[in-house]
Amino acid sequence: MVNHSKNGKEEEAGLVYGHRLSSIGPARVTGDVVYEPSNIDLAMKLHYLRVVYLFDKEAVEGLNLSKHKLKEALFSWLNFYYETCGRFRRSDDTGRPYIKCNDCGMRFVEAKSSLTLEEWLTLPANSLKRLVPHHVIGPELNFSPPTFLQMTFLSCGGMSLGLSWAHVLGDAFSVASFMNSLGPFLKGLQPTSSPNFNKSPPHIQKTAKKTTSFSPLSVKKVGPVEDNWAIDPPCEMDSFSFHLTGQQLAQLCESEGASDPIQPFECIFAAIWRAIVKIKGGSEPNVVTVIKSGPKADDMLLRNNQIVSSVKADFSVAEAHVND
Repeated sequence: MVNHSKNGKEEEAGLVYGHRLSSIGPARVTGDVVYEPSNIDLAMKLHYLRVVYLFDKEAVEGLNLSKHKLKEALFSWLNFYYETCGRFRRSDDTGRPYIKCNDCGMRFVEAKSSLTLEEWLTLPANSLKRLVPHHVIGPELNFSPPTFLQMTFLSCGGMSLGLSWAHVLGDAFSVASFMNSLGPFLKGLQPTSSPNFNKSPPHIQKTAKKTTSFSPLSVKKVGPVEDNWAIDPPCEMDSFSFHLTGQQLAQLCESEGASDPIQPFECIFAAIWRAIVKIKGGSEPNVVTVIKSGPKADDMLLRNNQIVSSVKADFSVAEAHVND
């Protein structure tokens, strides 16, 4: 079943139009499989990751990236990521959410744009939001897809793929592995192994702990959201990106006169923290949350393996060196 819908504002602007909505699931029947998210997965349930991939005309022609070829590849690809095509349920006994892998499918959006790739790249970064769906899970868990994929054909012959991903499925590193694994399927290649139908994270037995009033600095508690997994941010949020070459990164770390080598991530993190403090002025934020990639044994296992921690400074960050 395909649903034709139009957004009046976007139609008028002529940026993105002609939306067609459908669902794509695994080519094989998954069967009676349940995927149980871990505690850290459920801790991320109010968050969503969205990414846009842009392809110029030559890339589209080189991959023969037509709508029909992409859909054909998606059917085979989703055999190995069947949990992204399921729907959430709640345990009758505990109320804990789990994914029923019922092959309801990933929501697939087809659209067109009157702009060229070069024109999109000259627009403000937040304009790219038109190239990716902005869904949330709920208020009806049974009918809410955890993943959306939007394919937008550009007027120059290029194309964009926009993925909207419920963070409860996995972290940004899982998203990258997930999308990177689509490449071989577009070339007609598939893993030699069969899909793994036992992908739920292992259960960790809880040990009795003494009650404490200590709250971790790296997370905040929010009120109950029931089955509407969304929360309004306290302020307008936007994304920002910048590019560093290897030489620039080396100069950044060396310019601080560090006696011990500094890892690139720590170097960039410290420099950004100091820059924000200088821009804000006044009272300095002396506590920040840091998210790093954790160990991952299998790229086809979707996990929230990120390590969430906090750093607290007892000195002036604005006056400090990166190696401090």
